[in-house]
Amino acid sequence: MVSTSLLGTPPPWPLGLVTAVLAGVALWSVTARLRLRPESRAASTAVYACCALLTELTTPDGVDGRATLLLAAGGMFAVAGTRRGAFGALVCTAAVALAPVVGVGVLVLLGVMALRKDLLIRFPAPLRRIAGVTAFAAAAAVVVLLARPQDGPAVPLGVLVLLGVCVLLIGGVAWARLPWLRPPVAAVVALAACQFVPGPDLDAVLPAAAGLAVLAAVLTEEHHVLLARPVLVGAVMVGVVATALLVPAVPLPAATPPHHVAEVVPAAAPEPPRVTAVSIAIPRMELSGSLDVLGVADDGELLAPDDPARAGWYAGGVVPGDVGPAIVGGHVDSRRGPGVFFALRSLRPDDVVEITRSDGRVARFSVTSVAQVAKEQFPTAAVYGPTPRPELRLITCGGRFDRGARSYTDNVVVEAVAT
Repeated sequence: MVSTSLLGTPPPWPLGLVTAVLAGVALWSVTARLRLRPESRAASTAVYACCALLTELTTPDGVDGRATLLLAAGGMFAVAGTRRGAFGALVCTAAVALAPVVGVGVLVLLGVMALRKDLLIRFPAPLRRIAGVTAFAAAAAVVVLLARPQDGPAVPLGVLVLLGVCVLLIGGVAWARLPWLRPPVAAVVALAACQFVPGPDLDAVLPAAAGLAVLAAVLTEEHHVLLARPVLVGAVMVGVVATALLVPAVPLPAATPPHHVAEVVPAAAPEPPRVTAVSIAIPRMELSGSLDVLGVADDGELLAPDDPARAGWYAGGVVPGDVGPAIVGGHVDSRRGPGVFFALRSLRPDDVVEITRSDGRVARFSVTSVAQVAKEQFPTAAVYGPTPRPELRLITCGGRFDRGARSYTDNVVVEAVAT
């Protein structure tokens, strides 16, 4: 998952997924401390796992579960007793450092606790109200600081709908029937709301899902007659998994391209050939569609297609099927969802790519390598240099999203040879 990190660069998605799983294990411990029944703990962990799966399937770089792992560990220490409360607070602080959006939920939690007299109980009521309002204002300030202007939310619509429904159902019932649970409900609602704000949007998905899992476990235990029947729990799990697997990956067009897809290309561009590339098909990705024509910017950088749902062929280079490297670029995502090359990293050697030309020929290529490289070290000579046979390069963005530069730090480059 794309995240703002003050302690280092977010890890590759496999490491993020492992830490997300460990966060689920920590959630199991938290629910044990709450003295919930084993079936309730299993249900909460299953809900969390399904939400993590959905997040991993619908974001370009998978999940970064480090902040959620620390947050779950902090909760485990917090419910273990006052002696470990200070250590739990330090762990939660580390979680905020890794993903500042977590601070929104923590501040809202403290604010509601102050207003409800769960916190600062020895202070007069006016001071508690001031502390609560101050915490809410600080949470709003964090959202403003993390917000990215001129971009829409990056969370796919399916994730917004699913987690929104869960927040309404689980949070609404918990708020109405379990008044003592209102502070964490407010924190989860605040994190879920952050998904609609560009910047903290993607970072808020996983901690919101983890919070919902714990709330669901508490609700299940308190109202087990209604919620803990095995058939109902099983039906809910199947529904969540099915939703996660069936979230459509069809991107909505963005008004302007959010970033470029490649580094500097040779400045000298030959005259556009009479034969052009008109469409692309990649069976492994279940991709088939027309190709736009790509040009270069004033600084020689290859431009991305205007439509994130379409790939583009660099018309200043080689026609696919002719001797030399033909270049095709596309978006990995947009502010509305996945782009045409969202799954480009899933290609494997010997996968087939077909390019249909305007002269009726179909150039067929076989993938030889898939690599992710830093944009500062983009291998321009290797990608654009002459080759003794027809070859193809597919290029998109990858790595971490740099919010300051509003672009990804890496490129994903797929090389293929004619068959």
